[in-house]
Amino acid sequence: MDKKTAMLTALIQPTITAMGYEFIGLDYLPQGRYALLRIYVDKAEGIAVDDCSRISQQVSALLDVENPIASAYTLEVSSPGIERPLFTVDQFKRCLNEKIVVRLKAPLEGQRNFQGILMDASDRVILLQCEDKTVTLPFDLISKAHKAGEV
Repeated sequence: MDKKTAMLTALIQPTITAMGYEFIGLDYLPQGRYALLRIYVDKAEGIAVDDCSRISQQVSALLDVENPIASAYTLEVSSPGIERPLFTVDQFKRCLNEKIVVRLKAPLEGQRNFQGILMDASDRVILLQCEDKTVTLPFDLISKAHKAGEV
């Protein structure tokens, strides 16, 4: 996680948790003078449009006061959906024996994209069963990961 993403997470997560939702994670995507801030949230009963609206209003007010993003930005609040993004070790552990997709920050043995069954996860590595071999991926090298969608 880069410094800006970590700072935004530390700022936003307590507000979402205090509202009774699970903070899944966020994507901060700067694009020149414009940025996109996408926040993923969940709750046991699932997320409805009204939930996203409530969270968006609270987070927007927080961001207006704290002003952590200097450029113009779009705020999106979303449920994790079928292809649930994975940000933390605990989220990976909840997906053991499930099919996931992983993209690395840099190639490992000439490959950046992996898809397979998650066999194990720790704060150091994840073990992924890819076709006929098990691959060990360093956790700090993971750029993005999500559950594989249903076919």
